[in-house]
Amino acid sequence: MAELATVYGNGDNGINNAQQPSQLSNSLNGGNMRNDNNQYNSPDVYGQQPQQPQQQQQESGTQEVDVVIEKMQERIDKQKKINELKEEMKKTKSNNDSIIDRYLKKKKDVLKLFALALLILLALSMNDLIKTYLGKYLLGNDLTDKNEMYLRLSIPLTIYFVIWTMKAFSK
Repeated sequence: MAELATVYGNGDNGINNAQQPSQLSNSLNGGNMRNDNNQYNSPDVYGQQPQQPQQQQQESGTQEVDVVIEKMQERIDKQKKINELKEEMKKTKSNNDSIIDRYLKKKKDVLKLFALALLILLALSMNDLIKTYLGKYLLGNDLTDKNEMYLRLSIPLTIYFVIWTMKAFSK
């Protein structure tokens, strides 16, 4: 803390010998003053503080920003080149696949096609089975026309009901 004699003068009431505020802070800091950028400046010969031009600070700040922008632009360009090379490698890799690789890539599609073919074969065989045994049943039994019609309609409706039930209970 500053001495009262330093602030108000020697034995005076403080009005005549009081120092100016800039001189007071100058004496408190030991002749060095701090500016807004936390830098210490000593007063020049005339007691004024040297000021750094704002334009110099702005120019140095914009130069730093320009350097950072250039570095970022270089990184972006490198990343674009890497992505282009990756795309080229994918294209050349897919063109150079052997026939075995192409078969393996389509394995899932072929399995679906095989399952569909088996389903069609099952449907055709069931149709033949129903047609044969339904014909024998109708010829062996004496049914009225109305009962025969109900029997013939019941088979597709039963198949439809079974499919609907399977869909309802799956997942």
